Amino acid sequence: ELGRRAYDDWDRPTVAIESSPAEPNEVVPKTRSRFGDVLRPMAVVGWRTVGALHEDAAALDMAASVLGSGRGPRLYRAVRTPGLASSSQARHFTPGEVGVFDITLAADINRLEDAVTRSAEVAVELAQTGPTEDELERVRAMMLMRRARVFESMDSRATALCEAEALGGYRLVDEEYDMLMDVTADDVKDVTTRYLTPDRAAGVFYLPNGESSRFGSNAWPLKPNISAPVQHASLVAVSATDAADVPFETTQHDGAVTLCSYPGVDVLVKSKPGCGLVSLGLDVADVPSMETPSNAGISRLFVRSTVRGAGGKTGEELALTAESLGGGIVASSSADGLGWGITVPPDSLSSAAELLRMVALEPTLGPDDIAKERALQVSDARRAQDDMLRHPIQRVLGRAFEGDVYGLAQIGEPDTIETLTPHDVRDWGAKVGAHRATVVVVGDLDLEEMLEAIAPLA
Repeated sequence: ELGRRAYDDWDRPTVAIESSPAEPNEVVPKTRSRFGDVLRPMAVVGWRTVGALHEDAAALDMAASVLGSGRGPRLYRAVRTPGLASSSQARHFTPGEVGVFDITLAADINRLEDAVTRSAEVAVELAQTGPTEDELERVRAMMLMRRARVFESMDSRATALCEAEALGGYRLVDEEYDMLMDVTADDVKDVTTRYLTPDRAAGVFYLPNGESSRFGSNAWPLKPNISAPVQHASLVAVSATDAADVPFETTQHDGAVTLCSYPGVDVLVKSKPGCGLVSLGLDVADVPSMETPSNAGISRLFVRSTVRGAGGKTGEELALTAESLGGGIVASSSADGLGWGITVPPDSLSSAAELLRMVALEPTLGPDDIAKERALQVSDARRAQDDMLRHPIQRVLGRAFEGDVYGLAQIGEPDTIETLTPHDVRDWGAKVGAHRATVVVVGDLDLEEMLEAIAPLA
């Protein structure tokens, strides 16, 4: 009533919304290099595409997810898994009437050019073959989860509806999602063929002072060679470990959180009806606090190495399976603990629990995988020293907590990480396995359903 009294007689003026300046129609492949006081270079390769409401936008969005979303996409397997780049990402950015499809890479200077070339080859291969049905299933599951996350909070829901209204109507929220779900392999192949061609690509390189790139005017546009196609991982069946006979004690806390104590793990469970999701985390405390200046960063190296293979499955199989459930295994470490997490639809909780059990208790930790992850962590540590916010804060912490784990860089120092061996990492994993773990589950299931689903972690 207050709102009506205040605003009912407001006559909103009708004003035409000015469009953006007209973009030039020509598409000319160009490169540009920028230089700075950085240790690790970056590169972005991009293509002009279409605006958000164009009929090709949904297929281009799907192509970006097939190439670079999560741990199971083609770019991750082609450039990060073999160690060419420490990070890779593809996105289709449509702020208005113009769109940009870009691939972003971060790598050491001696690998950056190979990472750029390999990324272009991956894009051309997608144009030639199109995505597999497993890849589309993975992306659709992730988009379903992304949508559920958007509508979980009032703030993100309002933002999504407002953006859609600005584009033409709030119903676009549903219409755009339906269009994404209707995209076929042929649609992705078609837009990739028409838009992501080497002769339409532009590149920007941010390099350390004194370095150079062979991607000048004479070496551009890219000339990809599809002699080594990306190997496609397959979905793997994940069956829950039988733990029905494991005894536990239950304690209620404030009627909202339930604590279940098993012989080797404490489980905290809370039901959140209506959210449409279940989040599961497994954490092991104290182990990172045993790090010293001579092995700082080993917790991160261990936990990141576990997702490269576990339970007899490869890292690609684990990633593809997790993302086909709608989530992705997130490995993390801090001064207080290390662990793994995943968010999935409620009916996928049991499979998600089995995936976390495998990476926590049955990691492969092969020497080659650890060596590749170590090289990527060295690159990330150099990148952290380029960060004008994180690096000074880390130095302040080092002064304030000298001689304590809180003063150590959790990612480690480049020179220190390079000394860590596969034997060191496996020994650190044994320390993790000897500690009591904590599992937290919050989601859209009742208590009994959640406890049954996480039985593998008991």
